Amino acid sequence: MRRLLLQAIFLTFGLIANLYIVGDVSAELVCGALLAICCAAVGEYARSSAWTIAILLMLDCGACFTPSWCAMMPVAAYNAAMLPAVSQNVEQHRAGRNHAGLRSQLPNMPQYDAMQITTVIARWVWIIPVVATLVRCRNAGAHADDMGAALIAVLLALHVVLGFMVGLLCARNVTLTRQNRRLKGSRRFTTRWARR
Repeated sequence: MRRLLLQAIFLTFGLIANLYIVGDVSAELVCGALLAICCAAVGEYARSSAWTIAILLMLDCGACFTPSWCAMMPVAAYNAAMLPAVSQNVEQHRAGRNHAGLRSQLPNMPQYDAMQITTVIARWVWIIPVVATLVRCRNAGAHADDMGAALIAVLLALHVVLGFMVGLLCARNVTLTRQNRRLKGSRRFTTRWARR
């Protein structure tokens, strides 16, 4: 619940920034907000699924072409940070699979499948819309109104980076909580085994 509240705060700030820049609520902004809400909900309950990655990629690609969707990028960056990172120990991710043939040809090279590569791409593709927004504001000109919009764009870019950092902290918190539960379970099992 706390993670959804954090994403709601990111979304609210993005919407306020977009309303300040544009001054009106457009259909594009509403579609982007609905997609960001779907991204938050699916990312919360199906963190490493293909649906989460698909929604993240749609939101990131849409933000490159639709400037109002850049307001939703903190939510996308947060959920991208919550995606599991590709581990160097591939055998942990591929328990039960046999890749002896390829491993014998390349003994020191880690092996990745398509889902892991897609996860890495989805985890870092949020950078492209942020750069596109900054370039768009830089090319807009040096008028007084454009300077305010450029400042908001820089603040929005910093907010997207903050969303990614908070997502990393939340992902680390989830990992540590799971490890703590495993350790408590193994301690209980060891204690019960020793009493027998």
